Amino acid sequence: YSQQTVAEASGLELGANLILFDKNTVLRRIREACPYLDTIQVRRRLPDTVEVIVTECVPVAAVRSEGSFWLMDREGKLLEKVSSSQVQTLPQVTGLTLVKPRAGDFAEISEEDAKKPMILLLNTAEDDGILQDIGEMDLSEQYNIRFTYLGRFTVKLGSTEELAKKLRFLHAIVEEKLEPNVSGVIDLSDPQKARFVPKNN
Repeated sequence: YSQQTVAEASGLELGANLILFDKNTVLRRIREACPYLDTIQVRRRLPDTVEVIVTECVPVAAVRSEGSFWLMDREGKLLEKVSSSQVQTLPQVTGLTLVKPRAGDFAEISEEDAKKPMILLLNTAEDDGILQDIGEMDLSEQYNIRFTYLGRFTVKLGSTEELAKKLRFLHAIVEEKLEPNVSGVIDLSDPQKARFVPKNN
């Protein structure tokens, strides 16, 4: 957002009383008008300045729900509704139903138990550096999570139990055990071992 956009969203005008304006009202106005903002700070700088400091959200996934796509940040905040052509570079989360989605709100999901695993998987994959290599995440079953990886593999994750360990298995298999042109299914559902089933050509 431009400085002008944020300033206009605040509702503050030249000549307004610097002491009496309501900071909470200003924060609410900016959040409603600018859903891509993550943190917002409003500070008075006497004698005549209001300083607004913001950081922006970064979309990490697109949630598909009832034929629509919603961009979402790593905390689960919905940023905007987009077309399918606008989500090609982001992981697509499927198998969930958003409840009354609205830009700027945190995702409410009808499958209540699915939100925590979704957020955990997105954050862990991003921290691990593989999020950009994930295509589609199927969270229709909390204990049978699957995702496509590198365009060559279907990863059967099972649950998010011991997720970091499972991702270490994933790296070991893909980077150390398999040739670059191999594709198939990587089964990580057992936290104690990983299995690879090659695709039949």
